[in-house]
Amino acid sequence: MSSAPVSGTLPGLPRRSIELVMLICAVPFLLGSDVEAQQTFVPPEPFPAEKYENGWRKNPFTLKTAPVAIQRESFAKNLALGSMYDDAEGVTCVVVVNTKTRERTRLKGQEPPPTACG
Repeated sequence: MSSAPVSGTLPGLPRRSIELVMLICAVPFLLGSDVEAQQTFVPPEPFPAEKYENGWRKNPFTLKTAPVAIQRESFAKNLALGSMYDDAEGVTCVVVVNTKTRERTRLKGQEPPPTACG
């Protein structure tokens, strides 16, 4: 019988040598699987519920949002304090200035402010 190489084997090595090398290489894997089979499987523990509580509180689908506040223009938008003093009688006087029209309005003590309608 001739020693022609079998397809898939290295030239010059007999088939029996290749089988021996493969068996030697496979022994550690066979022994390793036997050790793993002896150990018992421990399933992983679930995380505690406290870990997820912050996420539940911030859930955008359960949060109530406040309605958008309507911005109203302030009545004193163009007003500024011109001066403030006590007169000779001891009554506090305040002068309020309209910054756009430069109109001055004097407010004295408990007197009602002058009306704009004459």
